[in-house]
Amino acid sequence: MIFLPCFLMSSFFLVDTVLGQSLTFSPKEQLHPQFPFEKQVYNLFDIFDRTGELEKLDPETLVKFKHGQERFHEEIQRNQFLGRHSLSRDFYYSINNLRYCYRKILYTPIILNYAFIVVDPYVDYWRDDVDRVIGDDQVLPLAFLRTYNLFAQAARSHPAFSSDREDEIINFRRKLANSKPNLKKRFLRVCDHWVKHDQTIIVPEELSQDKVLEYRRGEAFLRVLQNYSRCSDGLIDYLFLQERKYLYGESIEDEEQAIPFGSRLAKVFLDYKLNFLMKHRIPGSSEEATTAPLLLRQRMRLPLGLTSDHENVLYPRFGEGFKFRYTPSKVMNLFMQGGILDNAPILPYSSPQTLIHIVQEAVQDPTNKFLTLTHLSEVISQDATLCHYCTDTEENDYYDPNNLYMPYKSPTFQRVLQRYGYLLPILTAKELSKQPILMNYKKALTRSDPRRKQARRLHNAN
Repeated sequence: MIFLPCFLMSSFFLVDTVLGQSLTFSPKEQLHPQFPFEKQVYNLFDIFDRTGELEKLDPETLVKFKHGQERFHEEIQRNQFLGRHSLSRDFYYSINNLRYCYRKILYTPIILNYAFIVVDPYVDYWRDDVDRVIGDDQVLPLAFLRTYNLFAQAARSHPAFSSDREDEIINFRRKLANSKPNLKKRFLRVCDHWVKHDQTIIVPEELSQDKVLEYRRGEAFLRVLQNYSRCSDGLIDYLFLQERKYLYGESIEDEEQAIPFGSRLAKVFLDYKLNFLMKHRIPGSSEEATTAPLLLRQRMRLPLGLTSDHENVLYPRFGEGFKFRYTPSKVMNLFMQGGILDNAPILPYSSPQTLIHIVQEAVQDPTNKFLTLTHLSEVISQDATLCHYCTDTEENDYYDPNNLYMPYKSPTFQRVLQRYGYLLPILTAKELSKQPILMNYKKALTRSDPRRKQARRLHNAN
């Protein structure tokens, strides 16, 4: 009989505890395209809905939530890989980390809706679907070459173009022609958006009306041409930053645009998640500085409920995915519990006060137009309690009429977030004692918590 050391034996068995089931598999199975935990059904109702609050959402929101849950189940079952990194495995470890955080905060006055971290029912408004804008026929070789030459010819007649950049146009055309269809579509979509909607393109007054379109095409093309020397991953990273700025609401100029308030909240939290991932970018122009954020964003796309679709990374090995800094479980732990990253503090997302702070900052930011005091006031007017307190002439727990900059206090934001399902209602010790499943998580709770002891006594008495 051969005896193996414990550290070797531990590598032969991985135990799936996401749903309390015991699954074992060997390293040979780990290398196979199909993972055991990829076949699991991650029912967010069972994992994070301790009081049935998710089922109490309004029917339309509940349908969107269930549809979103089905969508990420389909992606997990595909078990896509980026180099040696399995997206199903990344989701598995991240969701395990969420469960750990969820167990720790069972006995707090108010709780974050953890299910909305993975599947936000309001975020579909911002979902990236380039196929709806650019069809497959537009990226066929001849059709794409025709469109590219149209932009290139406009760039040649632009005042800022010089003849020594002709080689850049040729090399950039070769790079795009050999790239995947999704990259071509994103290139066409960004350029098309700039040509039609970008107000930062200032057309000279002396230009005739029939030359305006050509000028805007040339300006848009020259912007992207600055990245001609970057690899495909670098170009994808550049286009992503432009898509965030121009296509997903950061540059909304019309605050009267008809966007549901829930989608406005979802946009605030989506931006916070993306900014958190961008903080992992190291300074410089190295391959790691370019590829690591792109790889990390794809690996955290499912656990954080991001809106983008799966995007292949050309050189995933340059993303340093095995570094502690870019490991999904560690990234999720930092996101949920807070800490320090590059000497900068990270607020714990698991705290309801963090969500309130994020929304308050967005409302107070004068540069954003997608969530303002006007939008917040409209929602408050639809709530009888808030409408009563927030129209008072004297200061109360919800409203301060003397603060003209931000008259609404934190309890107002808390009630609004509860109404849209981002925060769950307060539970007393007696209500907690009626949840027998919660009593099994003794190791995750603090023994000195008086509410825990009171809940146990009530539970035993029942």
